[in-house]
Amino acid sequence: MTRISDEEIFDYDILWFAVDSKGEIAQFDSGVYGLLPESVSKSEEQLENLAEYICERLEKSSETVISQDVFKRVILVNSKDETKLAYLERSLGFSKKGLYAYNSYDAEPNLYQYFKVSMPEKPLKLSDLPEEYRSILEQYKLENCVFREMDLITIK
Repeated sequence: MTRISDEEIFDYDILWFAVDSKGEIAQFDSGVYGLLPESVSKSEEQLENLAEYICERLEKSSETVISQDVFKRVILVNSKDETKLAYLERSLGFSKKGLYAYNSYDAEPNLYQYFKVSMPEKPLKLSDLPEEYRSILEQYKLENCVFREMDLITIK
C-alpha cells in the first residue's frame, strides 16, 4: 500500500470519501487546503479503487439540495449563474448518487474544515454498497459526524 504523503495532500486536490455514524456516505474535495484523516491517507490504492467505483459505476439515485451558504464560502471569478452552476456541477453529481458533498475552504483557507456544498434527498447507505467497497469505507468512518446535520466538518 502506498501512503498519500503530506506533500501530495498540499499539492493536489484529493477526492476522498467517508461514512458517518449513521452509515451515510460523503465525498470530500481537499482542494489543496483540506487535511485527510490518517485512515484515508494510508492507502492510495484503496482510495483510488473506491473512487473509481463511485465515479464510474455507481448509478444516480437521488434528487439533490444545494447548501444554503455555499457561495459565501467560495471565491468565484464572477457571480453569474453559469459560473455558480459550473462550481456546483461536480458536487451535485455526487449528491445525485446519494452522497453528501463537501469542499475545503478557498475563500478563507482553513486546513481543518470542509463545508457542505450539496446533499442528497435520499442518502446512500454503507449497507447499499458491495462488500469490496463497504470494507474500504468502513475504515474511513468519522465517528462523531452526522452528515445530514453538519454544514462544517473539521479534520485533524
